[in-house]
Amino acid sequence: MIAPDTLNTPTPAIQDALDTNTTLLLGLWASAGGDTFGNELAALRSAIETYKQPFVDLVVGVSVGSEDLYRISERGKKDMKPGADTDTIVGYISRARAVLTEAGGGLAKGVGVGHADTWGVWRDAPDVEKVVEAVDWVGMNTFPYWQAGDENAPANGRSLFDEAYSATKKAAGKKEVWVTETGFPVTGNRSGQAVPGREAAESYWKDVGCGVLFGRVSTWWYTLQDEGSTGQEPSFGVLGRSGKEAFELRCEGVRREGGDEGADEASGGSSVEASRPAVTASAAKTPSSRPTANAAARW
Repeated sequence: MIAPDTLNTPTPAIQDALDTNTTLLLGLWASAGGDTFGNELAALRSAIETYKQPFVDLVVGVSVGSEDLYRISERGKKDMKPGADTDTIVGYISRARAVLTEAGGGLAKGVGVGHADTWGVWRDAPDVEKVVEAVDWVGMNTFPYWQAGDENAPANGRSLFDEAYSATKKAAGKKEVWVTETGFPVTGNRSGQAVPGREAAESYWKDVGCGVLFGRVSTWWYTLQDEGSTGQEPSFGVLGRSGKEAFELRCEGVRREGGDEGADEASGGSSVEASRPAVTASAAKTPSSRPTANAAARW
């Protein structure tokens, strides 16, 4: 929620979203302690009171943290990054709900609050049911590319996604599951059996995005376009630095789960957004959660 180089000023990217009528999944950075989270809430309150109903109408949800439980897990500690435990996240969720209820006379009281984390966390983390109980929706991040310890060749991307989604839905119970991050890199180093490439990225987009998600499940694809003028490696952007499609995005002719064929548009009718567009990443002031080379088995 916070603009770069400020304490708690809302990101100016919110105005860009208003100007372009772009929906927002807001992120609150939850891995840097209570004071920092308080600044996130101050920015959220200010945004509601400054931009009022037009802003609230674009907000589809608020994610309290992203992969915080992963970072404190035995697997996640290899990243040497901060995290937060279940009780902390639950407390932060309560504080976020209070702001949504109070700010601007309750303009945002109907906005749903969730938490995004890796699918392995939803399956395995101790006391994760406390977080499930506290949220309105469960956000799942999953990347077969990083599952180097599994048979993660591009041909197995769909089956690994299905495993992740099934495990998360089981943990979520009656709560709705949103896919808050997924994708496959166009360029980068090999990870296990996964070799980045345009063909592999397109296959994952069509098998998982077109075939399962778009138009059916709230989805934020990672990522619309890589940050920075020189890009990043591995590169997950569906648009290159020039703005051209990195691979074919149309879902036309793709057989969807249930037997019907995909629509003639890339999104198949859904709101396909980057999971870290400027308004989300700068708002959350969130460092990249992509693992380093010694954590390639992240899931």
